[in-house]
Order: sequence, then C-alpha cells, then structure tokens
Amino acid sequence: MKIRYRKWGLRIVATGIVILGLLVVIVLNPMLVYANKTAAGNYTICSQNRPDPYFIEHLNDVTNLLKASELYEGKQKLTICMNDGSVFPCLVQAIQGRAFAYGYYGNVVLNAAGTIHALNLQASYMAGINVMIILGLVRIIDAGTGVNGMVIITSPHWRFDFYSGIIMILLILPTNYFLIKQFGIIGSAYAQLISMTVYNYIRFDFIRRKFNMQPFDKKTVLSILLTAAAFGVAYLVGGFFVRWVAIIIKFILFSGLMIVGIFVFRLSPDAHQLWEKLVLRRLKASS
Repeated sequence: MKIRYRKWGLRIVATGIVILGLLVVIVLNPMLVYANKTAAGNYTICSQNRPDPYFIEHLNDVTNLLKASELYEGKQKLTICMNDGSVFPCLVQAIQGRAFAYGYYGNVVLNAAGTIHALNLQASYMAGINVMIILGLVRIIDAGTGVNGMVIITSPHWRFDFYSGIIMILLILPTNYFLIKQFGIIGSAYAQLISMTVYNYIRFDFIRRKFNMQPFDKKTVLSILLTAAAFGVAYLVGGFFVRWVAIIIKFILFSGLMIVGIFVFRLSPDAHQLWEKLVLRRLKASS
C-alpha cells in the first residue's frame, strides 16, 4: 500500500514538474504560441496576424531616434509580443496575478514539511521551512502592492523612488543585525518582512496620496479569504493522512478549491480569457 501511494505521489510531483517546465519554456520562448514571426531590424514581432506595415514603419522611426543616444546598443535583439488574440499575454498576466501567487505559496506552505518527511531527507532541512515561509510572504507582499515602483519612477516624483530605497536600507541593516543576533537565521527573514512591509507601505501611501491610485479592491479581499478557506480545508482534511497521501490530498483540495473560487468569483479576468482561448474556442471549432 505504501509503495502504491509513493508511486502516485511521485507521479503527481513529476506531472507538476512537467507542467511547470512547459510554462517556463513558453514564457521564455513566446514564439512557440504565436502564429507569425516577423523580423524588422533588431526586432522580432510575434503576432497572431501579420503586423501592420504602419507599425513597423513607426518602429523603425523609433529605432532611428534611439541611435542618436550614446547608450544605444546596435547588436541588441528584442522580441515584441503582440496582444492580438494569442494566449501568451493572458498566460503571463495570469501567472503574475495575485490568485496564482496565493495558490503557489499556499501549496508550498501546506506540503513543504510533508515532502521532506516523505522523501526521507535530513532533519536539518526542517530548520529552513519557517525561513522559507516568511521569505515567501515577503515576496507576496512585494508583488501584492502592484507596479508602484514603475508608477513612481516614470512620474515627476521619481526622486521618491530613491528616497524610499534609502529608507529600506536604513531599516534592513539594523533589523538584520539585531534580529539575527536574537533569533538566528530566522531573524534575517523577520528583518526582510519588517523592512519590505514598511517600504511597500510608504510607496503605496505615497501613490495613493499623490495620484489617488491603489492596487487593491474587493477582489483582493476575496482572494485572501478564498486562500485562507482553501488552506484551512486542505490542512484539516489532510491532517487525517500521512506522507504521500496527505501531500496528494492537500494539493488536490487546495488547488481545486482555489481554481473553482477564481472562476466562480471571477477573481482573475486573465484566467477567464485564457480558458476561453484554450478550451472554448477549440470546442466551438470542433463542433
């Protein structure tokens, strides 16, 4: 029985690695999912339809203007991915969305310790789990505030990007010193969490006051509540099992509830567009 569960566990892990590998390959090679590839000077234009000659003409005009800069590098090759019906833009936006980040992070937190036990790894690996969880939360907070850095640096208040960076340095250095001294390696993770939270809040509040913009809405709250509910259900149900069985059940429950919730509450428009382009269009074409 244990051998059977282990085989199922390894199959699920292998399937997940293959899917992740395919996503990485597609993201790094967008030309795989576009119908047309057009070369225009140093640019490669990926599109579903033939690009408008007027667009290529303007692209050449922009290139000629850039050549006047001493920073221009003539050997640099750039790929332009058009948002003209391909699945690639929707795929990238869905991966970068909060719901995807919450789902990925939740699965890591749920199954990190169980995976270490199931693979019979050294017990010393367990010491790094809490650090990994806290650092993952840091990345979630940083990603959750949106493109605040891009908004600031492209605005007339671009100097504030420098000032906020100085504040983060002034925070992270002393907090690292004192917290590592007090708590050991996990103290560094605490320092990152405190510094990045304060840093992102300062930038968030600056953008809110100056531009009346902020990246949060009711869907953000729904995403957090959905993640918490799915995590709680998967954790409680998976607690009745051990090793690979627990990992499989937690993964299926958590991921399934997250996917259903994302579509039911329409938390990710990009996920809906991706579903329509990958599945619904093919169903219509086959019928």
